[in-house]
Amino acid sequence: MTPPRKKRPTSYDVAVRAGVSQATVSRVLTGNVKVSDDVRERVARALAELDYEPNSAARAMKTGHTGQIGVVMSAITNPFHQEMLREVSRRLVAANLHPVVWYLDHGADELAVQAIRQRGIDGILLTSATSSSAALEAAIDKQLPTVLLHRTVDDSFCDQVGGDNFRGGYEVAQYFSDNGHTRIGMVTGSLMLSTTRERERGFRAGLYDCGLDISEQSMLRGEVSHATGVAAAERFLRLDDPPTAVFTTSDLLAFGVIDALEAAGRSAPEDMWVVGFDNTEMADWTSFQLTSVDQPIREMVSIAVDLLREQLEGAKRPPKKIVLPCKLVVRRSTAHVAFAPRAHASETAADSK
Repeated sequence: MTPPRKKRPTSYDVAVRAGVSQATVSRVLTGNVKVSDDVRERVARALAELDYEPNSAARAMKTGHTGQIGVVMSAITNPFHQEMLREVSRRLVAANLHPVVWYLDHGADELAVQAIRQRGIDGILLTSATSSSAALEAAIDKQLPTVLLHRTVDDSFCDQVGGDNFRGGYEVAQYFSDNGHTRIGMVTGSLMLSTTRERERGFRAGLYDCGLDISEQSMLRGEVSHATGVAAAERFLRLDDPPTAVFTTSDLLAFGVIDALEAAGRSAPEDMWVVGFDNTEMADWTSFQLTSVDQPIREMVSIAVDLLREQLEGAKRPPKKIVLPCKLVVRRSTAHVAFAPRAHASETAADSK
């Protein structure tokens, strides 16, 4: 004889277990920002104890919302994007939202545009947007809740959250100058990327303020990849006077530089200081011990998800652009030499007025 089927718990059962109203349970399930942390925790505990699974299809038909958030990412081969995706997924799930992830090298823009037009998602997070992003254009056109995370787009009418890439690059130039380096190298990505543009612009501004410059022979621009870092180091080592300090606009590029130095019987920092950008978990590996500009991933993602939830709740306000400070984390690739940041020249001038 087949055992009787276990009754599926309802939102009423959850409400009784948590000691709240059904309306409160509904607000928690839809990620409403107006629910206190204490109540949210009680409801979450009741959901777990009852093994409650909301019927997303039924909810979508009833409310017009799917609970799904599109996430458009760059190639996952970059460790920084791996870490960011992990944090984005964690934060969305904690808010009872379900990430739907698309990668740019697998037709992400087209898939995202299709989902936007069909209202298959309630909002979208774009971590690798450019001014030509079809998904960004479609989201704004449809007035879909949208947040740009990590990479920003000038004059884009939506919320944006990123790190202070200019200041991060500027301080690396200061760091090199403070420690007597005059032969400087740089490995960078495409200027189509806002992060690359700002990091390079800040680095060049810092060099200028320190009375330094960088030659074309000591610079390589290419795809943000380990292979580009390797190619750059090999090129630098062929010069009569190789750079003694190299700034890369991504940790992934820096890992390639360090590996190429070791393959050539050289090392960082003995033959060349190497500094990356992002401060990924790999930067702290024994094999790299990379000095890197830290981006506050958790804070960036937390703010981005909160801004998205505000939009989902119907907040009527002008778009926000939030820029968080970055800091240089010093490790073996620059001989553990400490860094003391100082004011940007323009900041000093403003203070003296």
